[in-house]
Amino acid sequence: MRRRVLLSALGLTAVAPGCLDRGRGGGGAVDGDENRTNRGTDRTVNGTDGAENGSDSTENGTDGAGNESAGDGARYEECGHLVVHYVSLPDPMVAEFDAAREDGRYETEGRSHLADGLREEAYVVYQDRHYAHEVNERELTVLEVEPDSNPTLPEAKSARFVNERGSPATVRVTDEDGETRFETTLEGGDEASHDETELGGYTVTVVVDGEETTERWRVAPWYGDPDVRITGDGVDWLQSVADVAPCPWAV
Repeated sequence: MRRRVLLSALGLTAVAPGCLDRGRGGGGAVDGDENRTNRGTDRTVNGTDGAENGSDSTENGTDGAGNESAGDGARYEECGHLVVHYVSLPDPMVAEFDAAREDGRYETEGRSHLADGLREEAYVVYQDRHYAHEVNERELTVLEVEPDSNPTLPEAKSARFVNERGSPATVRVTDEDGETRFETTLEGGDEASHDETELGGYTVTVVVDGEETTERWRVAPWYGDPDVRITGDGVDWLQSVADVAPCPWAV
């Protein structure tokens, strides 16, 4: 069976014919979220490996509960992205995030740079985990971050499957734990769709005439809705990828 992957970005379409041995499927031409995440684990702040070894990592204050916020004079413009990667954070945000993650909370008499720079529902991706943040402002500003086991988009991404072939085709979507999220058999001319809101990767398997094709479906803000067409020539996968502008404070 011939398989074609069409990756659309910035109004351009790249066609990549080939065998079924690519690991990231439709996201292969982009710096996907798994690569962005892994680059954040060796971040050095002020000459100390604060993220990995738990050493102090603030610029102007002290680390731990009750300390003053690093660089209190600055206020960061809010970034509109739902998902922000740890590696892109400026040092004052890194210091607050690390303190809240390691000590359970971060307290300051000033403002929280992380809360200023992120929208309320944003996630920070650190070591392949999505962290939600919460800030309470009373006598002290208290910042807390917690890994979210079920990070979700506010609106679902929808995969569309169309069988343009005469033979029946079975379509199955499984999550990263191997659990089946969707399965259906499409007769020739039939189509179906499946929605997902949970961020992460899914495997789409198409079986037709005894041949199996698999593709990786990434659900993230910068990926569009995939369109999967089963034709006489093979399985065509079309998914757009947005050219996301960096946050205004990104390093």
